[in-house]
Amino acid sequence: MASVPIPNCVMVEHIFTMHGQRIENVYHVDAGHPATASDLVDILDVFDDWDNTWHRTQRVSNCALTLQVATALDGSGAPFLERPLTPARAGAIGGGEAFPSQVTVAVKLSTGLAGRSFRGRSFFCGLARAATSGDALNPANITAIVNIYDALRTTLAAAGFPLVVASKYSGVDVNGRPIPRVVGIMTPIITVSCEGYIDTQRRRLFRPSI
Repeated sequence: MASVPIPNCVMVEHIFTMHGQRIENVYHVDAGHPATASDLVDILDVFDDWDNTWHRTQRVSNCALTLQVATALDGSGAPFLERPLTPARAGAIGGGEAFPSQVTVAVKLSTGLAGRSFRGRSFFCGLARAATSGDALNPANITAIVNIYDALRTTLAAAGFPLVVASKYSGVDVNGRPIPRVVGIMTPIITVSCEGYIDTQRRRLFRPSI
């Protein structure tokens, strides 16, 4: 399937290692114009500072941020930047408190509009056992994680790169296959929330080689 461009959009990947496996979070921002190489540096600087100041405070120490990637989605020939972290940045919570890497909590990123194309989610990497009680986050940790993602939203907006939900597809066809847009769309995220129930990301399941 051909790639769908999203004008002025930059995709940011935060790539972690945890229990010897690679896991990641993906975000999208609006550069306001076709992103330049300099824009990608500025965007990753915001994400890097946010991770160091905010995200790592709720992340276990054996979940470490190893790589940042920024990709402009304007089309073929758009700039791309990979920035390894050396040394990798571990979370601030003791590693003995770690869940398996697929255990997570979903954070809802709302645009104020209905429909799949206008809903966003992020799955927290490196969740600590001490943050939970039973099958849910403790109330204080729900607040902490919402504040983490709200800080990302507000700091990006202040830097001129609003956090958005990006959509390359519009519904599905009669066979259930996604229908690609000619040009993708972006919608600004205006609120952050978290119900706090423990979730599982199947793609983060650890499968040892046999």
